[in-house]
Amino acid sequence: MERTIQTLRVLFLLLLVTAGIQAQEVNRLFVPDMTGVENSTITLPINLSNTNADIVAMQFELSVPHNAMALNTSKVVLTDRKNDHTLALSSLGLGRYRFMVYSPSNKPFKANSGEVIEISATIADAVDHDK
Repeated sequence: MERTIQTLRVLFLLLLVTAGIQAQEVNRLFVPDMTGVENSTITLPINLSNTNADIVAMQFELSVPHNAMALNTSKVVLTDRKNDHTLALSSLGLGRYRFMVYSPSNKPFKANSGEVIEISATIADAVDHDK
């Protein structure tokens, strides 16, 4: 009987540790550090690092300095991580954009890290470096 209680305690502690590890899963959407030259076009990647492989949709807003950079909204594409995903993009004005990516069939993104969106952006000719 004592041995059974001890075994149950160990199993309970293992369950708590496993639950704690699963609670620490982190899904991160980010733009890596980029450099560019005035009056040039760059490709701005949006990366998703997800420990949960079942992400089927996301929505976010991206703000860029509207007097220094312009997104070419006709040249925004999903990468090969898409899995029946659709991209909807709207300009909110003054360099703010809303992105929504979803799968109509509820399929998750492929892989667990890497680029999900590539955005063509033009850096302005006269960028104010002090702001």
